[in-house]
Amino acid sequence: MNKKLNTALFMIGATVFNLVLLFVLIVVFLAAMVGSFLIYNQVVKWIARKIDMEKYFLPLFKRRPKQGG
Repeated sequence: MNKKLNTALFMIGATVFNLVLLFVLIVVFLAAMVGSFLIYNQVVKWIARKIDMEKYFLPLFKRRPKQGG
């Protein structure tokens, strides 16, 4: 094999490796986002069962009054 072929094969192999690594890291990132959301959701539900949040915290969102029809 000559230097041109070696260079071309190396560039193709490096590009494929880089793309595979990119997709693996994207999947890991998405899994971390979903996992952290699920864990956060469970922790907040657990705390809400243990503590009366309305007693200690102001509401973040005000409820709209119901529109009488």
